[in-house]
Formats: sequence, C-alpha cells, structure tokens
Amino acid sequence: MKKPSIEKFIEVLQSTGGNLTQTAKAFGVTRTAVYKWIDGDNDFAKAVEDSRGQLLDECIAVSRIVALGIPERDPQGKIIGWVRPPDPSMLRYLLSTLGRFEGFGEHLEVKSQTELKGSIPIRKWVEDKLKPQEIQIEIIDSREQVDKVN
Repeated sequence: MKKPSIEKFIEVLQSTGGNLTQTAKAFGVTRTAVYKWIDGDNDFAKAVEDSRGQLLDECIAVSRIVALGIPERDPQGKIIGWVRPPDPSMLRYLLSTLGRFEGFGEHLEVKSQTELKGSIPIRKWVEDKLKPQEIQIEIIDSREQVDKVN
C-alpha cells in the first residue's frame, strides 16, 4: 500500500489511540512502513506527536482523579466520605512533577545569568569548606586579674 493522505492517517491514528502497531494493521502494512512515513514526512511526524500528546492529556486527567479521589458530598456540597479515596502516592507524584516550578519538586533548580570574574571552581570551594578548620583557643586566667586588683 502506498502512503495514505495525511487526513486518512490522522483519522486512523485517532481511532487506534495513537498505537502504531494497530495503525499499521489498519493500513495493511508493517510498523516499519509506518515509521518510514513518519520519518519521511513532517506532517505525519507531527500527527503522531499530537496523538501522543492527547494520550498524555488523558493520562493526566485520570491521574488527577486517582490523586484527588472522588468525594461523596451531602446536598450542601460538603464532603461526607469517599466514593474513591485520594491516593497519596499519586498526589505526591503529580505535585513533584507538575508542580516542580512552584516549589513542589524533589530538586531545587537555580538558574543564574551572572558572570563571575576571578571565580574558583565549585569543587575546590566545597573541598576547602570541608577541610577541618584549625581552632585557636585562648585561655584567660581571671585569677591574675583578681590578684592585680587586690
């Protein structure tokens, strides 16, 4: 089979949920043929990317329900129980990934456009800070001062 029109490709891609194996079967070709269409045509590649983006959006919508749960509400809208309780692990995962730029991530990312002149390599600075410091202790005997006053 020759390569289908982009419109037909998008239609089949959407009907298969973006699954390239099922898309290939629908056209009666191999997955390799579908990959050649994608590699050789930016519109086909964009269609696959868009299809995968839609799938990701659907996954995020479902993970939101899993994370937040499904509350049972009274007639005034107050939560009185759960049809499905929230999943703390999913909630934490979503906060750490989707909320990383709002401070919920696992790592702190610092970006700076400052140019430092005469800077030292960070590794040397850390090593210097971790070296044991010599401590000087001065002992003052207050008895001497008492003797001088008397």
